[in-house]
Amino acid sequence: MKKKYLLLVVGLILIISVAGCTVKANKEKDGEDPKKVEEEMAQVEKREKEKIERDFEVLIKENSEPYKLAKYIDENISKASPEFAEKMVIELECMQESYAIHYMDEFFKEDRQSTLAKVFPNYEFDSNKVNSIEDEELKKLVTNIIDGKYKIVSAEGAFYPAIDYNALNGYKQYISDEMAEYINIMAIHLDNPPMRDAGLIISWDDLADRLINIEKYLRKYVDGVKSEEITRLYGEYLVMYMQGGDNTPIYNREDKKIIEDVLNSYKKTISNDKEGITGNIISKYLKVIEENNYIIDDVVTSKIIDLNTEAIGNLEEHK
Repeated sequence: MKKKYLLLVVGLILIISVAGCTVKANKEKDGEDPKKVEEEMAQVEKREKEKIERDFEVLIKENSEPYKLAKYIDENISKASPEFAEKMVIELECMQESYAIHYMDEFFKEDRQSTLAKVFPNYEFDSNKVNSIEDEELKKLVTNIIDGKYKIVSAEGAFYPAIDYNALNGYKQYISDEMAEYINIMAIHLDNPPMRDAGLIISWDDLADRLINIEKYLRKYVDGVKSEEITRLYGEYLVMYMQGGDNTPIYNREDKKIIEDVLNSYKKTISNDKEGITGNIISKYLKVIEENNYIIDDVVTSKIIDLNTEAIGNLEEHK
């Protein structure tokens, strides 16, 4: 009986001790300074961001291929600071541009173009057929290119890599509105190029809309990180709009008179963009055309370079 009683007492003491320890631990936990916890968490987060930046800078210094950068960005962009997240995307695009020439050279080695043509008939690339490429080196090259956020396109009977800006659109939530809009402009430009084989493949009105949208971008982001590239694209589009292409000139070949669709597009642009640089330049160009009885000859086309230079100068004044 004494033994049972003794065991009962010891058991109660142990329960009380454990309970006491638990209460004490909870009190210590409850008493922990929330500000201190927050600071410690902030330090951990800061160290993680710094490591991401260091590791990425190493990849850049090593001139790593785009697929390596893209993989690292995909895994870490959500944890990086907004500023560095944007820097990573910009650096990726720079490396893509740098490696594009190298990849192009690789595509034209030996009989690789003919090999690709057999796997992708009618020059229509299909990423689902990459594993059908029997040449292992070529298969690896194509895979690395795609993983580097390029797309494989074809023109004039050849395959070549082009930056896949739609793939870069996946980073929109982590970058500034400026960069997101830039990526969107480039995606439209490359996915639906205005001209192919010296012929316009979009409507004159669509080309005018792109011009006006690009101008709005440049005036919105006057000191933008991509203003130089977009200004250059604007100039190319403006010349294209005023001149057309070898296979789609702005005039009828028989009588050299301006095509009705082009004339109507010019009038519409002037009306829709009264306060814009584009509308003003096209207004001046149309006046030259009218004074030349709507005949497109050297008298008219000689003004294109001057008007394009004036437009670019006006854009620069807004900076």
